[in-house]
Amino acid sequence: MPSGLSQFLRYEFLDECLGIEMTICAQELNKGRQYSDFDWPTFKSRLMPLLITAKKFGLWVPDEKMIGAGISVATLINYLQNVGRMLREGHYAEAKQTALQAKEAIAEIVAEDEKTARLTGSSHQTGGAPGGQSEWAIL
Repeated sequence: MPSGLSQFLRYEFLDECLGIEMTICAQELNKGRQYSDFDWPTFKSRLMPLLITAKKFGLWVPDEKMIGAGISVATLINYLQNVGRMLREGHYAEAKQTALQAKEAIAEIVAEDEKTARLTGSSHQTGGAPGGQSEWAIL
């Protein structure tokens, strides 16, 4: 087998595995957000390496600041489900495009949250659950 083809197949397999892991994380997060005692720090310790791997594959990923301060749980789940599904199905270019579309949407959410925080005099705390801890109890 030519080395170029074997490398292509290896990346194809890794993309698929990454996609599976992303969709599993989305499912776990979706189930976990139903409980006020969801263990966000443990989940985050699994999520962040996954996002680092996705970034190494050339995909845009929300950074820790965005996850801790601005985006909602539903937005994070949506990102993981959609990008993960595209990768799982072998559509790398579409996954990359979907991730970039998420980047634009998340940037708007974060900017709006920061604007609201400036107007109200409140500040975001980074490092917590997406959307703040109160969202976990509500959802």
